[in-house]
Amino acid sequence: RPALSPAAAGAAWILKAGLWWALCRTWVAGRGEGVPGRPAARLEIPALAVAGLDFYWLDAKAHLLALLPFLDRWPSVVEFAGVADYCLHLCLLWGAERAAARRLGPGLPSAAALCWARLRLLLPVFVPYAVLAVAADILDALPWPALHRALRGPWGEAAFTAAFLLLAVAAVPKLVRRFWRCRPLPDGPWRASVDAVLRREGLRFAEVLLWPPGEPGICTAAVLGVVPRWRYLLLTPCLLQALTPAELQAVVAHEAAHVRHRHLLRHLAFLAAFGALLYLWAEPAWTGLLASPAGPWLLETLEGDGSGLSGLAAGLPVLGLFLCYFRFVMGYFMRHFERQADAHVLEAGLDPRHLAGALEKVSALAGGVRDRPNWHHFSIAERVAFLAAAARRPALVAEHRLRLRRAQALFAATALALGTAAWALPTAAWRAAAEDNVFRLALDRLDRAARPPGWTLRLAAELQEVGDYGRALRLYERMLATAPDDPEVLNGLAWLRATADDPAYRDPAAALRLARRAAKIAPAPHVLDTLAEALFRNGRTAEALEVERRALERAGPDRAYYLSQIERFRRRRPPAAPKTKTAPPSRSPGPGAGAPSPGSGRP
Repeated sequence: RPALSPAAAGAAWILKAGLWWALCRTWVAGRGEGVPGRPAARLEIPALAVAGLDFYWLDAKAHLLALLPFLDRWPSVVEFAGVADYCLHLCLLWGAERAAARRLGPGLPSAAALCWARLRLLLPVFVPYAVLAVAADILDALPWPALHRALRGPWGEAAFTAAFLLLAVAAVPKLVRRFWRCRPLPDGPWRASVDAVLRREGLRFAEVLLWPPGEPGICTAAVLGVVPRWRYLLLTPCLLQALTPAELQAVVAHEAAHVRHRHLLRHLAFLAAFGALLYLWAEPAWTGLLASPAGPWLLETLEGDGSGLSGLAAGLPVLGLFLCYFRFVMGYFMRHFERQADAHVLEAGLDPRHLAGALEKVSALAGGVRDRPNWHHFSIAERVAFLAAAARRPALVAEHRLRLRRAQALFAATALALGTAAWALPTAAWRAAAEDNVFRLALDRLDRAARPPGWTLRLAAELQEVGDYGRALRLYERMLATAPDDPEVLNGLAWLRATADDPAYRDPAAALRLARRAAKIAPAPHVLDTLAEALFRNGRTAEALEVERRALERAGPDRAYYLSQIERFRRRRPPAAPKTKTAPPSRSPGPGAGAPSPGSGRP
């Protein structure tokens, strides 16, 4: 249940939104510049943390589930709500920015037009993600346990990630063309100049598009897509208005260099390397922390207070690591890839002064940003200086290419070394120590708590799933002593006594007694399913079928598991209780408890 009432949560959200608006107004007003957008851009990532407070502090997910319980079976809809909340905070930021820019005079779009123009930029990435998220929910609802087990594993996650990347490569360029309202560059002198450069470079594009950005001050060009059939060259109209044909050709040669040197693919490789290293290091790092002397304190701090903020605190290190990686590692390569593309103008036989002139005009149109530092581009002044130096000494181009190759080789060697080191760590030994720390902490908390903390119930279920029935039984019994009428504790212990594959811990008669008590207190679908399982294990198949049908009636849209149980009872199949059970996967309280949840499969 949400910690705050809907009215209190709504009032808190309005107060937080007002404070966010005031902060944005103060920030933008104190850094006013000739063109709106850039002061506010620095708050777009912090806006993600501010929006995250709605889910970790105001329990937005719990309120959604209380209002629309069926969303428990459709986690993608809850995720979409989170995306919408973030977009709303961005609109508050951009609205504050637009209000602070009124002094710039007429010609600026309204706040609503500005927000829609910028949100349109996000839609091409959101649509593939939304398609995969809904597909994952549909797969979760299918009555195919083998598929669910596969999706829960690392290969299932990898398959969904690969599917997302493939869908993005194929769909994003087409979606950009539609959502960004791009149109083909018409035939004429400008089109002839662009086509001449592309023919000389030997590159194929699906189309050269004019992109109206929807706000002033944006003069840019970009390549979108990696496959020629779905690759576009985007130009903003102000480039055609401000540049000479020779300058435009230099800009197109710069963009062609990104394709020739496969810079976009290299960016994807850097992201994939980060994901792989995070996957390899996540378990050793977390296990090592829990195995350390500070492990019990850390777990109690993150799990013991029952606040959603603890989950946010647990995720902040990963977010911080990603931001540092993106800012410093990928930022380094982005800047030098841009310099390589600038240098390509000389290799293409064009006059570098034309590209320098184009850069100077773009900086003037953007509001005097010539000397402004940038984490993903060298400043305009630095780029112009490099072009002038390379024109005087062409060997600089080859020297930069060699420096970039060495940096990429160093990155690859470092990533390989870190990946190898993750495999070499004594994770198994740390895991044993971590399990001891966590188990001792659980017993200590149960001795001091008035009622069992939710995480101790999850721990007992996890111990049961890995076959550590002795520790799981101790936890259940200790929890039962603390809260003898807790239906979730009764249900978890009943499931253990009914399904344990070790005869020393299996006791169908005790399971039936416990399950009856749990069902009498809270006849939820998963509790009734446990009662049906206990009846079946005691040879009372007819009663088991009757109870399982009652569970099915209350199961809502996620019915596949309960139907499979009924079919098993009808056929009187011998009970199979694998250590990692598939029915129902969670016997502990919390969002989604009691409903089979065969894995998210999220990219």
